[in-house]
Amino acid sequence: MTSVKKYLGATLIALAASATGVLATPGAAHAAPAKYEVLNKSFYSGVSNPGGAVASCFNPNATCTLTVTLSKSTTITTSFGYTGEGIASQLGFQFNRTVSAAAACTSPKLRSNQQYVAYRLGRQARYKIRRTTYSRNRIVVKTSGWLYAWEPYTGAQIRCYVVNR
Repeated sequence: MTSVKKYLGATLIALAASATGVLATPGAAHAAPAKYEVLNKSFYSGVSNPGGAVASCFNPNATCTLTVTLSKSTTITTSFGYTGEGIASQLGFQFNRTVSAAAACTSPKLRSNQQYVAYRLGRQARYKIRRTTYSRNRIVVKTSGWLYAWEPYTGAQIRCYVVNR
């Protein structure tokens, strides 16, 4: 009796699909389920924000003061369709975190080929993503290359230093 119900259920599904003009093999009507894992996590403290300096000045033969008031948000690199929110939760980062702060620093006397730059500080994670999909008695595992996330520290934490132009 059980096998008849399963057979009838399969037949009904096939009839419904062909009645709408869709011909499909079992399991093709939806994407294969995927499992995501964040692997090989490494964390680094006191890392400058990605994307370049948040402020800079150029004042040959004199000093300059950088006063920085800005907001910086968590940045997360993703792969294989895994969400940034999912990665953040596995890293212990806050996905929608934006920190606003003000800070200042004063340069030493600059030479004509130097400028003073400021970066916002935070913590960085390095990781890989593994996606495992299951489809038709097959398991497919893919692992990304190295990916990075950065989360700003709370408060006014910046790093200022002299660079050659």
